[in-house]
Amino acid sequence: MRVPREQLSLHFRKPVNRPGFKSMSLEEEWFPDRLDSLSPMSSPSHQGDKDQNPRAKSPYHTPRAPSKETQRITIPKFVSFANTSELLCHLSTKIIEIMNERDYQNPFLNCLSADILCGTSNSGRTKVIAAHRKMIDHMPDYRNEIQHATCTVNDDSGCATVVMTMKVTGFKFDTLRQSIANFSWTRDGDRWACAAYGVLRGIEEFD
Repeated sequence: MRVPREQLSLHFRKPVNRPGFKSMSLEEEWFPDRLDSLSPMSSPSHQGDKDQNPRAKSPYHTPRAPSKETQRITIPKFVSFANTSELLCHLSTKIIEIMNERDYQNPFLNCLSADILCGTSNSGRTKVIAAHRKMIDHMPDYRNEIQHATCTVNDDSGCATVVMTMKVTGFKFDTLRQSIANFSWTRDGDRWACAAYGVLRGIEEFD
């Protein structure tokens, strides 16, 4: 059965009358915030009643402290080296200096401090540099700039770990690489021997 157009239009225009049903206009249904802005509570004479408004106490409107990402971090100054060999020798010296300054009582660190004070050719510093020389053959020779370096010493295992973040040039694009060098001291009879090994991430790995 086909419904005439007049009845169809009247059918949709006829308001719905249901018990307990409150009719709302489109503006009331879709733009409730607009009605709040026109309410008497938003007038200047009712500014003192803002505390009674539950929206004013919402946690989403409270000021927040600056996050860690927004805090300024000081970047250390770059230290340049002409080649990889110079960088490793400099790093070896720094490791021994750090160990000596801490005045360790561990046997493998104590012997290094004594060697430095004596200044002999077979010093602990020389041992570390000699161990570094073994690494140079496995690494290309390019310019490095140290951005950040940390040294961690484990008294229990007799090892020292150095982590460096370097700015590497000589490629098509300058990159930041991370180098990890591990040092261990073992007793060979009545003498101490030093061994070094490490990984230069993203360029080459070696044992």
